[in-house]
Amino acid sequence: MSQRIAYVYFMDDKPQQIAEQIAAHIDYWKTAELSNYEGGPFSDHSGGLILFDAEDLENAQQIVEQDPFQKYQLLHCHRLKVWLPE
Repeated sequence: MSQRIAYVYFMDDKPQQIAEQIAAHIDYWKTAELSNYEGGPFSDHSGGLILFDAEDLENAQQIVEQDPFQKYQLLHCHRLKVWLPE
């Protein structure tokens, strides 16, 4: 059974590199064909929240590692959590 995953991330202060990768980041998540995907940036553009279904946290980590923001080390920090919506 799949688990609902919450991926919260905060950006490093690297505006040029972020600008270069933002289109690839958006494209990656929109084309990843993840079940129950939804996500977007925070209003202050400091990071974002992405929700999706994955087999487990290990599978979710593999998915997140392919995000261009991760690949190019543009994040200050991130967290993956199993989310239990009621």
